[in-house]
Amino acid sequence: MPAVKAGSVIEYKYTVTNGMAFNWKLQSSIPIRYSRYEIDFPKDFELAVIPSCSMPYHSKDLSNGNRTIKMFSMENVPALRDEKYITNDEDYYQKIQSHVIAFTYNNMRHSFTKTWQKIAEQMILDEDLGLQLKKEIPRTSDLDAQLLSVKDNYSKMLIIHNYVRKNMQWDGYNSIWAIDGVKSAWKDGKGTAGEINLILVNLLKDAGLKASPVLVSTRANGMLDPTYPSYDAFNKVLAYVELNDKIYVLDGTDKYTPSCLIPEDVMCTEGFILDETLQTKFRWTQFWDSTRIDKNFVITQARIDDSGKMTGKATIRSYDYARVKRVPHIKKEPKEFLERFYASYSNELKFDSLTFNNQSVDTLPLEQAFNFDVPVNQSGEYSYFSANLFTGLKTNPFIADNRYSDVFFGTNQSFTIIGSFSIPQNYILEELPKNIRFSLEDKSLTITRMMASSGNIINTKITIECKRPYYSPAEYADLKEFY
Repeated sequence: MPAVKAGSVIEYKYTVTNGMAFNWKLQSSIPIRYSRYEIDFPKDFELAVIPSCSMPYHSKDLSNGNRTIKMFSMENVPALRDEKYITNDEDYYQKIQSHVIAFTYNNMRHSFTKTWQKIAEQMILDEDLGLQLKKEIPRTSDLDAQLLSVKDNYSKMLIIHNYVRKNMQWDGYNSIWAIDGVKSAWKDGKGTAGEINLILVNLLKDAGLKASPVLVSTRANGMLDPTYPSYDAFNKVLAYVELNDKIYVLDGTDKYTPSCLIPEDVMCTEGFILDETLQTKFRWTQFWDSTRIDKNFVITQARIDDSGKMTGKATIRSYDYARVKRVPHIKKEPKEFLERFYASYSNELKFDSLTFNNQSVDTLPLEQAFNFDVPVNQSGEYSYFSANLFTGLKTNPFIADNRYSDVFFGTNQSFTIIGSFSIPQNYILEELPKNIRFSLEDKSLTITRMMASSGNIINTKITIECKRPYYSPAEYADLKEFY
């Protein structure tokens, strides 16, 4: 290293690879003409080999009396493109996964495989996980004061969740473990996701609520494979609360997702609940709530002058997950907020007078209002404009001829666009877009458009409803045509 000397700070990265697992990607971010993976092990080792391939591949078993030999190959493998609405690239690569499941020595078989029950039992007895729930965390006087007059458990849950979010600082590290312990993290007011959320479970249980730790794999970590028991399947622990026949999934590290919403980074995934009251010590749960959606309601009032300039005011109400996406950016410069969420229609859009309502009440929609102006499109003697200015749906995100990954929205979605546009008195309205209602065959994705005019006023209403969180590659052609 050039110029290195005593006292120099050297930064480096490393990857820990499990010695019992051997994986090979047959696909990459660039096209591959030919890729081959060969496994050659002594017969004393037992292997589990799992091809994760949605495209055709070749395989051969060349094993003999002394060795296990398997070969896998693919030809003319297309690149895995960087596409919109994908969970994690690692989930979709064409690959071969293999791991050692047993070893025979002196005629004795030693198994390396685990069961989910065995993993759950070990986690419950682990000093850095299950035993942390038996630690006594001293409640603070201000938390006790907030809980003193509260009788119903739902209000207690809200108070405790908000208290932890407000008073604990996350260090940015996701983990299922409380490495330094919950008592130390509570005292310091900061910790890992494991420490903060185990503190949250502790406080909820202490208040009399039915709360359990639930282990998850976030979208960034990749999809969890329930058929392969492993500690490495999870990268985070959350608080799972059962209350009045409803479930709540709480994350003490997330400052913006309200208690009533499943955190978006685990929505439409599975969770592994540790429950020592069960014989199995665990149970699976599906994180899904069809009633909580990514919803935007857009109201636009505008006039177009003789020069072809549109001037108006827009009011957008963002509900549930649409709200959560916007709230973290409120404190930034208005220009940055508007460019992030509303400037995609045209680079000639100009904004001013941005205001917010309900930013402090997380159960209400975030209301954003601003003034804008933009030139309408001109072609010869004709002027035309779109009523869909502020949804971010101007262009089709699905332009490729085919797709090898799921289209993963993660939540249901809803867009409603209501507009009133005044045109100059001397303009002649030649044609309005036709009123339509169109949907996919399964009715999961629908669009309704209604247009009407009265004098020089054009009124519009467009609704788009998506009632599925994801679509398979086989459904891509229909999805592309819809958009």
